[in-house]
Amino acid sequence: MATRGELSERILRVVYNGTPPNDASIDIREVGLHINSAIAALARVNFIENYKLDGSAFIDGGFIMVFKDVAVSKDEDLNLKYITLPASPVGLPKDRGIVEISMMKNRSTTPVIMINSNRRSVQQNLDPIRNRIIGWQEGDKVYFDGTVADFANALVKMVAYASNDMNAELNMPKNLEEQVIEIVVKKLMTQRSIPQDKVIDGNDSLIK
Repeated sequence: MATRGELSERILRVVYNGTPPNDASIDIREVGLHINSAIAALARVNFIENYKLDGSAFIDGGFIMVFKDVAVSKDEDLNLKYITLPASPVGLPKDRGIVEISMMKNRSTTPVIMINSNRRSVQQNLDPIRNRIIGWQEGDKVYFDGTVADFANALVKMVAYASNDMNAELNMPKNLEEQVIEIVVKKLMTQRSIPQDKVIDGNDSLIK
Protein backbone atom coordinates (compact mmCIF):
# COMPACT_ATOMS: atom_id res chain seq x y z
CA MET A 1 0.00 0.00 0.00
CA ALA A 2 1.25 3.49 -0.87
CA THR A 3 2.15 5.98 1.82
CA ARG A 4 0.35 9.31 2.11
CA GLY A 5 3.44 11.07 0.76
CA GLU A 6 3.76 8.77 -2.27
CA LEU A 7 0.12 9.23 -3.25
CA SER A 8 0.37 12.99 -2.68
CA GLU A 9 3.33 13.19 -5.07
CA ARG A 10 1.42 11.23 -7.73
CA ILE A 11 -1.52 13.60 -7.37
CA LEU A 12 0.67 16.70 -7.69
CA ARG A 13 2.23 15.31 -10.88
CA VAL A 14 -1.25 14.86 -12.35
CA VAL A 15 -2.35 18.37 -11.33
CA TYR A 16 0.78 20.02 -12.76
CA ASN A 17 1.08 17.64 -15.72
CA GLY A 18 4.56 16.68 -14.60
CA THR A 19 6.96 17.70 -11.85
CA PRO A 20 5.45 20.56 -9.78
CA PRO A 21 7.33 23.88 -10.23
CA ASN A 22 9.35 25.33 -7.35
CA ASP A 23 6.71 28.03 -6.85
CA ALA A 24 3.78 25.56 -6.89
CA SER A 25 0.81 27.02 -5.02
CA ILE A 26 -0.33 23.63 -3.69
CA ASP A 27 1.54 22.31 -0.67
CA ILE A 28 2.00 18.54 -0.40
CA ARG A 29 0.62 18.62 3.16
CA GLU A 30 -2.59 20.11 1.83
CA VAL A 31 -2.84 17.21 -0.61
CA GLY A 32 -2.47 14.81 2.34
CA LEU A 33 -5.45 16.38 4.08
CA HIS A 34 -7.55 16.06 0.92
CA ILE A 35 -6.53 12.39 0.71
CA ASN A 36 -7.82 11.83 4.25
CA SER A 37 -11.17 13.39 3.35
CA ALA A 38 -11.45 11.33 0.17
CA ILE A 39 -10.77 8.08 2.03
CA ALA A 40 -13.39 8.97 4.65
CA ALA A 41 -15.96 9.64 1.90
CA LEU A 42 -15.20 6.31 0.21
CA ALA A 43 -15.48 4.51 3.54
CA ARG A 44 -19.00 5.88 3.98
CA VAL A 45 -19.94 4.76 0.47
CA ASN A 46 -18.48 1.29 1.15
CA PHE A 47 -20.45 0.92 4.39
CA ILE A 48 -23.73 2.00 2.78
CA GLU A 49 -23.22 -0.28 -0.24
CA ASN A 50 -22.48 -3.27 2.00
CA TYR A 51 -25.58 -2.55 4.05
CA LYS A 52 -27.76 -2.31 0.95
CA LEU A 53 -26.29 -5.54 -0.42
CA ASP A 54 -27.15 -7.88 2.44
CA GLY A 55 -28.34 -5.75 5.38
CA SER A 56 -25.08 -6.22 7.30
CA ALA A 57 -23.58 -3.16 8.96
CA PHE A 58 -19.92 -3.72 8.17
CA ILE A 59 -17.06 -2.09 6.31
CA ASP A 60 -14.22 -3.60 4.30
CA GLY A 61 -11.21 -4.40 6.46
CA GLY A 62 -8.84 -2.23 4.43
CA PHE A 63 -10.37 0.89 5.99
CA ILE A 64 -9.86 -0.25 9.59
CA MET A 65 -7.09 1.20 11.75
CA VAL A 66 -5.88 -0.78 14.79
CA PHE A 67 -4.58 0.90 17.94
CA LYS A 68 -2.94 -1.25 20.63
CA ASP A 69 -2.43 -0.64 24.35
CA VAL A 70 -4.77 2.33 24.58
CA ALA A 71 -4.69 3.30 28.26
CA VAL A 72 -7.91 2.90 30.26
CA SER A 73 -8.31 5.67 32.85
CA LYS A 74 -10.91 6.34 35.54
CA ASP A 75 -13.05 9.43 36.00
CA GLU A 76 -13.31 9.63 39.78
CA ASP A 77 -16.21 12.10 39.64
CA LEU A 78 -18.33 9.85 37.41
CA ASN A 79 -16.91 6.63 38.86
CA LEU A 80 -16.50 5.32 35.33
CA LYS A 81 -13.56 3.97 33.37
CA TYR A 82 -12.87 5.47 29.95
CA ILE A 83 -10.40 5.75 27.07
CA THR A 84 -9.48 8.79 25.03
CA LEU A 85 -9.90 7.81 21.40
CA PRO A 86 -6.53 7.71 19.58
CA ALA A 87 -8.09 9.23 16.45
CA SER A 88 -11.36 10.81 15.33
CA PRO A 89 -13.81 8.19 14.01
CA VAL A 90 -15.37 8.73 10.61
CA GLY A 91 -19.09 9.44 10.93
CA LEU A 92 -20.59 6.21 9.64
CA PRO A 93 -24.28 5.23 9.94
CA LYS A 94 -25.20 3.37 13.11
CA ASP A 95 -22.11 4.81 14.85
CA ARG A 96 -19.91 2.16 13.21
CA GLY A 97 -16.85 4.38 13.00
CA ILE A 98 -15.73 2.53 16.12
CA VAL A 99 -15.56 -1.06 14.90
CA GLU A 100 -14.48 -2.85 18.08
CA ILE A 101 -13.03 -2.23 21.53
CA SER A 102 -11.73 -5.12 23.61
CA MET A 103 -9.32 -5.91 26.41
CA MET A 104 -5.72 -5.85 25.23
CA LYS A 105 -4.38 -8.58 27.51
CA ASN A 106 -7.34 -10.95 27.61
CA ARG A 107 -8.30 -11.61 24.00
CA SER A 108 -10.65 -14.43 25.02
CA THR A 109 -13.12 -11.94 26.50
CA THR A 110 -16.07 -10.70 24.46
CA PRO A 111 -15.60 -7.22 22.94
CA VAL A 112 -17.29 -4.18 24.48
CA ILE A 113 -20.97 -3.80 23.59
CA MET A 114 -21.19 -0.30 22.09
CA ILE A 115 -24.44 1.63 22.52
CA ASN A 116 -25.52 5.07 21.40
CA SER A 117 -24.90 7.65 24.14
CA ASN A 118 -28.59 8.60 23.95
CA ARG A 119 -29.46 5.09 25.16
CA ARG A 120 -27.24 5.32 28.22
CA SER A 121 -30.09 6.48 30.47
CA VAL A 122 -32.22 3.52 29.31
CA GLN A 123 -29.35 1.06 29.80
CA GLN A 124 -28.80 2.27 33.38
CA ASN A 125 -32.31 1.13 34.33
CA LEU A 126 -31.80 -2.38 32.99
CA ASP A 127 -30.25 -5.33 34.78
CA PRO A 128 -26.51 -5.46 34.06
CA ILE A 129 -25.32 -8.01 31.52
CA ARG A 130 -23.17 -10.51 33.39
CA ASN A 131 -19.46 -10.50 32.52
CA ARG A 132 -19.93 -7.92 29.80
CA ILE A 133 -18.76 -4.34 29.33
CA ILE A 134 -21.01 -1.62 27.93
CA GLY A 135 -19.41 1.33 26.13
CA TRP A 136 -20.64 4.63 24.72
CA GLN A 137 -18.91 7.56 23.03
CA GLU A 138 -19.01 11.10 24.37
CA GLY A 139 -16.81 13.50 22.42
CA ASP A 140 -13.29 12.12 22.16
CA LYS A 141 -13.85 9.58 24.94
CA VAL A 142 -15.55 6.21 25.31
CA TYR A 143 -16.91 5.43 28.78
CA PHE A 144 -17.41 1.94 30.14
CA ASP A 145 -19.75 0.27 32.60
CA GLY A 146 -20.07 -3.34 33.69
CA THR A 147 -17.30 -5.84 34.39
CA VAL A 148 -14.42 -3.38 34.16
CA ALA A 149 -12.24 -4.32 37.17
CA ASP A 150 -9.49 -5.84 35.01
CA PHE A 151 -9.84 -3.39 32.13
CA ALA A 152 -6.45 -1.60 32.05
CA ASN A 153 -5.51 -1.39 28.34
CA ALA A 154 -7.69 -1.56 25.26
CA LEU A 155 -7.38 -2.77 21.69
CA VAL A 156 -9.30 -0.29 19.52
CA LYS A 157 -10.33 -0.86 15.91
CA MET A 158 -11.70 2.17 14.08
CA VAL A 159 -12.48 3.74 10.75
CA ALA A 160 -10.79 7.03 11.52
CA TYR A 161 -9.47 10.27 10.13
CA ALA A 162 -5.75 9.62 9.96
CA SER A 163 -2.95 11.96 10.90
CA ASN A 164 -1.09 13.79 8.15
CA ASP A 165 2.06 11.69 8.56
CA MET A 166 3.44 11.53 5.03
CA ASN A 167 5.36 8.31 5.79
CA ALA A 168 2.30 6.40 7.04
CA GLU A 169 0.64 3.80 4.84
CA LEU A 170 -2.91 4.63 3.84
CA ASN A 171 -5.77 2.73 5.47
CA MET A 172 -7.94 1.78 2.52
CA PRO A 173 -8.30 -1.08 0.06
CA LYS A 174 -5.54 -0.79 -2.55
CA ASN A 175 -8.03 -0.99 -5.43
CA LEU A 176 -9.41 2.41 -4.39
CA GLU A 177 -6.17 4.35 -4.97
CA GLU A 178 -7.24 5.55 -8.42
CA GLN A 179 -10.59 6.76 -7.05
CA VAL A 180 -8.82 8.74 -4.33
CA ILE A 181 -6.51 10.29 -6.93
CA GLU A 182 -9.50 11.23 -9.12
CA ILE A 183 -11.38 12.83 -6.20
CA VAL A 184 -8.42 14.85 -4.96
CA VAL A 185 -7.25 15.95 -8.42
CA LYS A 186 -10.73 17.21 -9.24
CA LYS A 187 -10.83 19.22 -6.01
CA LEU A 188 -7.37 20.69 -6.53
CA MET A 189 -7.99 21.56 -10.18
CA THR A 190 -11.15 23.40 -9.16
CA GLN A 191 -9.18 25.19 -6.46
CA ARG A 192 -6.47 26.24 -8.95
CA SER A 193 -9.07 27.69 -11.31
CA ILE A 194 -10.27 30.21 -8.70
CA PRO A 195 -8.47 33.56 -9.06
CA GLN A 196 -6.49 34.57 -5.94
CA ASP A 197 -5.52 38.01 -4.67
CA LYS A 198 -1.87 37.44 -3.75
CA VAL A 199 -1.11 41.10 -2.90
CA ILE A 200 -2.37 42.10 0.53
CA ASP A 201 -2.91 45.82 -0.06
CA GLY A 202 -6.67 46.24 0.18
CA ASN A 203 -7.07 46.17 -3.60
CA ASP A 204 -8.14 43.34 -5.84
CA SER A 205 -5.05 42.00 -7.61
CA LEU A 206 -6.20 38.74 -9.14
CA ILE A 207 -3.60 36.24 -10.22
CA LYS A 208 -4.65 32.98 -11.84
